[in-house]
Amino acid sequence: MQATLEQLEALDKLQQVDSAMAKLQKQIDGLPQKQAILEVRHKIAELSDKHRSLLGMRKDAEADLEDLNAKDAEQQAKQVEAQRAIDEAKGDYRSVSTRTKALQNATEKREKIAAEVDALEQRILEMVDLEQNVASAVEKLNAREKQLISSYQSEGGELVNRLSAFKAARAKLAAAIGDDLVARYDRVAAAKQGVALAKLADGRCSVCRTAVDADRLLSVKREAPLSTCPNCGRLMVVGDDE
Repeated sequence: MQATLEQLEALDKLQQVDSAMAKLQKQIDGLPQKQAILEVRHKIAELSDKHRSLLGMRKDAEADLEDLNAKDAEQQAKQVEAQRAIDEAKGDYRSVSTRTKALQNATEKREKIAAEVDALEQRILEMVDLEQNVASAVEKLNAREKQLISSYQSEGGELVNRLSAFKAARAKLAAAIGDDLVARYDRVAAAKQGVALAKLADGRCSVCRTAVDADRLLSVKREAPLSTCPNCGRLMVVGDDE
């Protein structure tokens, strides 16, 4: 595989930088605040969903209450009409009896509606209280999230700055190596837990420690200065002394 001495040196430094970046990222990911922030955000999301659900339920209940009040108004109008008819009947038994039944029917319906209204109004009050409690809990969690983020930024700030510096260094090394070779390096690194580069040392891969058999060893040397380990598939630097 064609590669210049400068590219090989840059590849070696690239692997060192990637190793350092992986360690720093692990430290950052391991900061206790990060997990706490994720947990708080999960709770906020759950409570926010609950708040939206409660709001929707309350609006539905308020719509039902409007319907009940409209029905009550209808029955009240029937009561008024029945009473007016009774007053105008002036002793007409049959008319008075019929209108009295209508009056009683409207009265009974209004009593039933009143009970439903009372229950629904109580339910709405309970939902409003619960909404307020959920909103208060979300507000407290938001404050907690801000505290955790501030602590995370304070403790992890140095680590993040160092990681940024390594990323900048990596970009320069990648530019010196070239897109094709870096792409191949990245593919191998992704498949090999971040260790993409090995060396041929005493006929063995310096990483997987597997001896390269004689036939393959000749092929590897022909590809110098950069070949591939026949066993683990890592990029293998082949020196002139091999």
